[in-house]
Amino acid sequence: EFKRVIGKKVQEITGLKVDFENPEVIVVLDMENDEISVIIPSILIRGRYWKIGRRISQSKWIRKDGTKKYPLSLEEVLELALPIIKAERAIIHAAGREDVDVRMLGSGRPAIFEYYRPLKRDVDLKELEKIVNNNPWVKVSFEAIARREHVKNYKTMTAKGFKIYRALILVENGVSDEELKILEEKFRNVTIHQWTPKRVLHRRRNTLRTKTVYEIKVRKITHHVIEALIKCERGLYVRELISGDDNRTSPSFTSVLNKSAKCIELDVLYVHEAP
Repeated sequence: EFKRVIGKKVQEITGLKVDFENPEVIVVLDMENDEISVIIPSILIRGRYWKIGRRISQSKWIRKDGTKKYPLSLEEVLELALPIIKAERAIIHAAGREDVDVRMLGSGRPAIFEYYRPLKRDVDLKELEKIVNNNPWVKVSFEAIARREHVKNYKTMTAKGFKIYRALILVENGVSDEELKILEEKFRNVTIHQWTPKRVLHRRRNTLRTKTVYEIKVRKITHHVIEALIKCERGLYVRELISGDDNRTSPSFTSVLNKSAKCIELDVLYVHEAP
């Protein structure tokens, strides 16, 4: 009853309407402690991003000495809009993430961009997009205002759908046209068994996962270097699919060719948005 009476009085004084589903401000009346506080919900924007350069992280990576590990992050690019929207900080909720030295090209990666405690809510997304895109290495697309439940959908999206990668691969002792044909045949709708890669064992549990490679297309660049387009299930470790990771991934390019193969450059070309 107290909430109803106060709500009606606030509406009468301000002329504002109540929106229980998507409020722009929430007033909390703490009668026990005789306090009033104000919660400003975040602005959530559905969109996608592209990383045209390498050594670009999603969020700022600060070392213990206070210096940045990488020269640029997606988070810093989004912060260009903070003075306009008068928010405290920017947060990224992406459908997965690529390694810091991997470019995100093609379709871009779906994401929800959150501006925390914004004091200005009536913003033109396209004007905001122009401000954020005023840099040569990272581009974003602001598509529409999102809801909090959409964040969960984007987080679970990483377990569904497929991705397409482009990889440049160095092959020990070179590779023949016949061997390229064998690679394409062997990696058509094949199940890959992967233990957690050695390079991430310090932060992830050692587990066995099974993922599918749907198909690959390969072409020779030089005698020792090939380019591969890889369509695979999301969550597959592509570098280890190529190297084998000391037989922790099977089959691999290395095991099929029976010679060492190493990924020297990797790009994401397409991220499928599974329903």
